[in-house]
Amino acid sequence: MKGMMNEVDLSKIVQNQNSIHEILEYNTTSLTSFNDFSHIKYEEFSKKLDSHSKCIKEMKVDLEYIFKN
Repeated sequence: MKGMMNEVDLSKIVQNQNSIHEILEYNTTSLTSFNDFSHIKYEEFSKKLDSHSKCIKEMKVDLEYIFKN
């Protein structure tokens, strides 16, 4: 196979592959960082949402009691 292609073409292909590999590594690192950040924020907001949901449910019960009488 090597005899069918010249060295310049092979060199360009290898350079392109290395460039693509570097881009993919950078993107993987970026996505991993974003996923870690998102995980932390999700945990924070999930706790707040649970708290707010509980408060709303309690208010609903209170309002139902008030307006039934």
